[in-house]
Amino acid sequence: MIIWITTILCLVIPGILALSGRGIVGLSLSAACIYGIGALAGFGIGVLPPPFVKFILAAAEWGPVSSVDRVYHDTYYVIQSLRYMTFPTLIFVAVTLVFWALSRWGATYSKLLTSGLFWLIHVSYLAIPIMTVLLFRNDMPRRYIDYDDTFSRIELISSLLALTCIAGLCALAGVATLSAVKRLRACPPPI
Repeated sequence: MIIWITTILCLVIPGILALSGRGIVGLSLSAACIYGIGALAGFGIGVLPPPFVKFILAAAEWGPVSSVDRVYHDTYYVIQSLRYMTFPTLIFVAVTLVFWALSRWGATYSKLLTSGLFWLIHVSYLAIPIMTVLLFRNDMPRRYIDYDDTFSRIELISSLLALTCIAGLCALAGVATLSAVKRLRACPPPI
């Protein structure tokens, strides 16, 4: 239940900003803040003692946890999931800074294209942890070699989502580069 509430909040908050006319800077900054809060929460879960982690994992509907030892060993999944929050935090902060600097510099870029790329990256990246939850709920083995066909399909979907994120980031970098080149050509620096 908590994963779905979090996902909905991660979509609704930037959605409200998009409806209010915010561009790529506002959308990226809101996403960076959301992911940053998630990273802090994930780190907090990772440093808690096993009984607290047992309670949190049970509250997150990851199933009943039978023993403290199992929870203690399965905090691996909680800790390794921090990358799902820290990586997009850094990426969206970088996107925010680049496009903020471009807009202050007077460079022009397509608001519709950059907003569309933001949503492509954001929704694709939000779906990757959902795939991890599906693996976790299906008793994901710790070793990749032990995966059956069900796990392979979920991993393939997760890999395609990651590829979509990378393609979106490359497209955003291209938009930023073209915008900077157009600005430099319009007003060359003095020699």
